[in-house]
Amino acid sequence: MVRYLVSAMIGLGLSAHTAEAALQLDAKTSAAQADAPAESQAWDHQAQLARDYAQSIRTDLRAALGDLAWPSDTICAAEITQLPGGLVVAVKLQTCTFPDAIQRAVLIRLKERTLPYKGFESVFVRRILVNLRKEQ
Repeated sequence: MVRYLVSAMIGLGLSAHTAEAALQLDAKTSAAQADAPAESQAWDHQAQLARDYAQSIRTDLRAALGDLAWPSDTICAAEITQLPGGLVVAVKLQTCTFPDAIQRAVLIRLKERTLPYKGFESVFVRRILVNLRKEQ
């Protein structure tokens, strides 16, 4: 079975890319550590939760798309819009060099998803940008 890399950048810029949110939270954590140890622990928890959220989404998308056979020299950026609760309401393929049939399959599978939400409410992001490519 071929494995694919789904990099979910959730938490900044595009209304949210989670890896970026985790980095932002990490930066705030560093600042908070100097000011208030109790607040620092809260930021540490939020930063870890954001990283866990990103990993959970990556795992979910790998499960949804893992059996699609796109060429190794292709990449596809997809913008996913979801509601609180994780229900995907829109998917737009941005830069995508996948064959047309694979693009259609990606759209169908992503639109049918409910992404992880429970337990991640405090780090939820409405719009997520994911880059789909074969894992090296």
